[in-house]
Amino acid sequence: MKDFNADMQQIEKFLDGKMTSEERLEFEKKVSNDESLKMMMTDMSALIEGIKTSAEQTSKQEKLDRLKFFAEINDIERMSEFDEEGQAKIVPFYRKPWILSAAASILLVMVLAGYFMRTQTPSHEKLYLSYFEPFDNPGSGVVRGDSKITLKTRAYGAYDNGQYQEAAKLFEQLIADKDDAIARLCLGNAYMAQNEFAKAEKNFTEMLRKHTELITQAKWYLALTYLKENKMERAKSVLWEISKSSTYGEKAQKLLSQLD
Repeated sequence: MKDFNADMQQIEKFLDGKMTSEERLEFEKKVSNDESLKMMMTDMSALIEGIKTSAEQTSKQEKLDRLKFFAEINDIERMSEFDEEGQAKIVPFYRKPWILSAAASILLVMVLAGYFMRTQTPSHEKLYLSYFEPFDNPGSGVVRGDSKITLKTRAYGAYDNGQYQEAAKLFEQLIADKDDAIARLCLGNAYMAQNEFAKAEKNFTEMLRKHTELITQAKWYLALTYLKENKMERAKSVLWEISKSSTYGEKAQKLLSQLD
């Protein structure tokens, strides 16, 4: 009699890539000579991929409900059918999609759990996303609507319009000519908006070393950069430094409490 549990375990091992080269070759040969095994593996692979895909489009509660469903259905007594003579016959569960789900429930839970762990946003990144807003400073020295086109007007114009890649290039040119605190702050924010956090960290560190203006603002965005990079102790240290300031003190205190 066919050992379906053993087949399931082999399929699981094969799909997880945990077979040795020899085991894989032997299993592939076995599948090629066993039509029912080939069908079972195809069904399981499609089922798992389908769940992975739909998992991206569903809420956390829906995912938990699915896991609960698979766990419950696994407890249902196996079904049998009768032939024309009234004799009981065993119907392979892989031929029934819903029974396939039951038989594969443990495998699915393992796959989904690993998938959710890989795709779920870490808490420090969620905090970063909830606090980061690009710096908006009307004191850049650029008069809105000024018809004179300069490197400075182009840089701040691109920044104001959310064209951060272009703005970063222009601010880099500005700073190379004259290292300006506001330009530095906007450059760091342009890097952050493009997820270039190593550049942002270097920029804010350089800004704090060279300038005495906009120090609190620079430290706030440096702390957020550390947070995004998961450099938690550095982030906490900088947040503590500005926690009593009038500019970002309240935000810094709130973020610090969420990091504890």
